[in-house]
Amino acid sequence: MRREAWRVGLRQHGLLLGPNSGWSEAAAAGALQRQIVGPIWRAGVLVTDLWVGDASDPPLESAGDVSRALLLAVASGLAIAVASVVIIWVQRTT
Repeated sequence: MRREAWRVGLRQHGLLLGPNSGWSEAAAAGALQRQIVGPIWRAGVLVTDLWVGDASDPPLESAGDVSRALLLAVASGLAIAVASVVIIWVQRTT
């Protein structure tokens, strides 16, 4: 799972137009082994039909897929929070 996150993230991070979402969405697609984003419509007009993720992976569409994506986001946030606290604690004690 981690290898896929790195592989897809490195390969597809530049596909998305937004400046911040490319890395996180591409890595999430790889970690979940699902295609995400998909067709985007605005005011009835197709803006993009880009899918992010490995072409052989199915689209993220079931409730279980969404639950796994939520768990990934929460676990990632907690890992960053714990790492930040440890870094701050180490800096203050030295």
